[in-house]
Amino acid sequence: SIGLAVCLSEKFEGAALELLNQYRKEIVDAINWFYQNKNSEHVLENEKFILIKTKNFIRETLVGVMASILSRSNIVDNEKLIIVSSYTSDGKIKFSIRSNKDNLNLKEILGNLKQNIEIDYGGHKNAAGCFVEKEQEEKFIKYLLEEINRKFY
Repeated sequence: SIGLAVCLSEKFEGAALELLNQYRKEIVDAINWFYQNKNSEHVLENEKFILIKTKNFIRETLVGVMASILSRSNIVDNEKLIIVSSYTSDGKIKFSIRSNKDNLNLKEILGNLKQNIEIDYGGHKNAAGCFVEKEQEEKFIKYLLEEINRKFY
């Protein structure tokens, strides 16, 4: 609504800039949260992937942004698959997955998981995401990593 108001009148420009600054702060806070929790139970990392379980610490709408930033930075080895998750307000978990690998199609991998677990998914080759029921979190992660290993390594 603020964006539309700015298009119609310059008097809302200040509100739009404030909203933009809040969004930027949330992104910085998300990356700082990652740094602070890199060696905790929230982050699982090996030579193939990094899995970041933010639970309720990062808003679900930011996990894709966080995954994209990490995949394009020197913060995480860009050869690794990046998986970031967050709890949603409706009792699910949102997963955002990023890859810089040419031989890996993330949307296809998520589509293959539908045989084993119910997910709502979308995306494309290098960036995809899905929603999973909270009770299915560990099962989803298990199948996801198995599928990645089968396709990628």
